[in-house]
Amino acid sequence: MRLLSFLVAAGMAAGGQIEELVDAARSTPPEFAADALIRLAESRLVEGRARKRELLEEAFRLASAAQEPFKMRFSGERHFDSRAGFRGRAYALDLDALSLQCRAVSAMLRIQETRRARQLFESTVLPPAPDLRAPEQMAYDFALFEQTREALASRGFRPQLVPALPPQDGGNVPQGQAPVRYWQSPDAAALLARLQALQPPRESSAEWRAAFEAFLDATAEWSETKAEEPAGVFHQKCLLLGNALPTVSPGPQRFRVLQVYLDVLVQSPLQQESRIEWFLPVRELLARADGDLLDRLRHARHPVIALYAGLERALAPARIPPAAFR
Repeated sequence: MRLLSFLVAAGMAAGGQIEELVDAARSTPPEFAADALIRLAESRLVEGRARKRELLEEAFRLASAAQEPFKMRFSGERHFDSRAGFRGRAYALDLDALSLQCRAVSAMLRIQETRRARQLFESTVLPPAPDLRAPEQMAYDFALFEQTREALASRGFRPQLVPALPPQDGGNVPQGQAPVRYWQSPDAAALLARLQALQPPRESSAEWRAAFEAFLDATAEWSETKAEEPAGVFHQKCLLLGNALPTVSPGPQRFRVLQVYLDVLVQSPLQQESRIEWFLPVRELLARADGDLLDRLRHARHPVIALYAGLERALAPARIPPAAFR
């Protein structure tokens, strides 16, 4: 009887946690809200096909308002350490409208809601293709769309109802100028050299700790110049801080790195101008965070950061392998 009471109480607590995360997701921009709802629906924390379906339908609707309509990729063979390379990594998060809708449809298939998955896919509206003749080497990436179409076709979906892809000029690989590489400006090169000089860590040395603090101060104060666009400075700051974080042991200095990192994220205008680019370092920070760091992120005064830290904490032990619904 005590075990049954414990299980009932645990189930009620989990249900309350899920609804808190759902409410938190709804207060964030559409791509983050849709992504969070899909991840929740795919977890063991949400019980019952009907509730999973509700969350996936809501995610599909929200996805249409995502800032980026299509997924793109970096088409160059080199220079991933560049704005174009950074954007390519950000697009790989599948937070564009089309990818989010495909993810919702695929998740619907995994809970055996085949008819509803078909209906949602039929309602997908592909926006006009943008001009791909960009200054940096980017190209369309419709792989997830094609995979979703094939998954539906394998379940008897009629091909004539599948939305058509937009025309793709020039084999989908625009000829742009080479991306501008990072770490070329004097400020960027100097900060990178200072971080490298701090290796290997010597936390017991007062001189090393002072140099580390000076590096953090200089990174925080670095601002754009004529040689560096704001997005480039943001990306490079995040790369520096992301590499500085594991340099120090848990404790005050690690929290200091986290605070500088959070200040960079919260103050960046990129969270309005290019949300997926802004979010990439958030995801990478969460991947490095555990224990006290993750708890601090859960209480960050930023709805997106707090939401995803909460998701990491809630879903880490509760993810369902893709084969589990088959």
